[in-house]
Amino acid sequence: MFVHATGSATAGQTVFRYETFGNQGFWTDALKLPQGIAATNLTPLQALQIGLSINIDAVNAPTKTAIQTAISQITAGAAANTTAFGDPAVTLSLINQNAVIGVVAFNPDGSRKALANTGTLNIAGGDRVGVSCASCHAIASGSVLPANAALGTVGTIGVEIDGATPHKLDVGKIFAAGQNSLAYFPFLQAKFDSLSGATVGRGFAGLQTASGVIPTEAQVDAYLTGTNTAGDRFYPVGNFDDTFDGLGNPLHISPLFRTDPAAPWGSDGGIAMLDNFSNLVYSVALDPTVLLTPEGRTLLTTLAGVAGTELADDYERILRATGVLPAGPLGGPLTGIPFVTISTTGTPGSEPFPAGRRVDNTKLLDLNAYLNAQQSPAPPGDINAASAARGREIFRTTLASGGGGCTACHKVDQKTFVPTNVIPFATIYPGYAPTLILNRTAPLGPVSNSEGPSPLFDDKMIVVDATRRVPPDVKGNALPLLLDLSRKTTLLHTDEVRGATFNAAAEVLLNPSRGPQVAHPFYVADAARRADVIEYLRGQ
Repeated sequence: MFVHATGSATAGQTVFRYETFGNQGFWTDALKLPQGIAATNLTPLQALQIGLSINIDAVNAPTKTAIQTAISQITAGAAANTTAFGDPAVTLSLINQNAVIGVVAFNPDGSRKALANTGTLNIAGGDRVGVSCASCHAIASGSVLPANAALGTVGTIGVEIDGATPHKLDVGKIFAAGQNSLAYFPFLQAKFDSLSGATVGRGFAGLQTASGVIPTEAQVDAYLTGTNTAGDRFYPVGNFDDTFDGLGNPLHISPLFRTDPAAPWGSDGGIAMLDNFSNLVYSVALDPTVLLTPEGRTLLTTLAGVAGTELADDYERILRATGVLPAGPLGGPLTGIPFVTISTTGTPGSEPFPAGRRVDNTKLLDLNAYLNAQQSPAPPGDINAASAARGREIFRTTLASGGGGCTACHKVDQKTFVPTNVIPFATIYPGYAPTLILNRTAPLGPVSNSEGPSPLFDDKMIVVDATRRVPPDVKGNALPLLLDLSRKTTLLHTDEVRGATFNAAAEVLLNPSRGPQVAHPFYVADAARRADVIEYLRGQ
């Protein structure tokens, strides 16, 4: 049994929705996201089309009226771009009101802007914009405006629902909106000279630096928004890359419901404590400039050897060339970075202090309490109870007894503790045939990559994996809670199993026609019994 330390759930809601720990410095002064939004005249319609959502409870009365009027006009036949949804000034106003979920606006004095204020965003005047947990782990109810196929919108307007995955959030296009997306380089797909030109991703050629030459913003944006020869995005919709390894390995964003019975953290199972996972996100993923500190460089070199050193050197060149750091050679002053406010320091590479730093622990424990309390949405109203009951029995019955054998790994009751072990690749992906890239010092396992029938399945765990846990664990997959499945149309962390609906995707996942060597080759052969299992899962 695993029990999180917790604080105040009430305070944790504020942490989840609005705490940035100072990352507004990175997103405004390094990546320049709000400047890009303003320069490109991003409209509310376009924001909704890339998956951003609006918390109506944070919208002031005049803007609520403008939204309702626009909806009425569109219903009556007006083009959306001729309404308030086509006005870029409304986008800046909504950001200023802290109404765009997960996008947090600050005054020049560093105070967070009040919800539903009547001002507008003024970056030139010193306003700043940061990012909170809610950006990837919350949606709006759609009570005011649901997703609308005719408008091409996938983001919604309504009451904020925390914990849910915004499955259509286009993180790549949001990052590309920044005027200096290069500032996120450690989380993009690089090409490593130290590894004979190796690059890992979904068909992208890799971003390469050389002496005096850095990738262009156009090349970065091509990775963030472009497609491979199969027509698939290099950075898929609904995915986020949370590993600072220079690999193109974004994975599908997970829900954060009922975190009290869930551990370890990360799809690789490398982190035991939820607050340590949250600290990693805030102290590194949402401000990667920390990787250029001595402690951050130690972390990169420990995890990836010469490739880690190359990644850090290239990143420093980029930040100096783009004005985030003072111009000059490597090893110059690291003026102004990292941006995130740190409360305590510790041993680099340790779970509580991955880059030697930790944000306010009280707030991390408050966040634990809030996430523990988040309940999965009620099942869809059209669940066939008899079919779901049959499916539950198949799910929980062993293979030897004629069932699906699913509880050999998964729990049938999502309110009980998820097994804390990591399922080795040899089990979860029989076609796994790794090629050695780099040996590492124990307890870290080797850096290796496998292609085969599921070529993306191990990409997330090539460098960052559970072998760094104490005691050392294996490379493989941690087990998720099976919650809020009915909204999904892609399955597995790589999105390699797809369908128009959850039922269609699950039919592909559980059908033996996928073959014995692919990732997750665990099937229900009989079509009727398979449909019952799918109905059971849809109700989770």
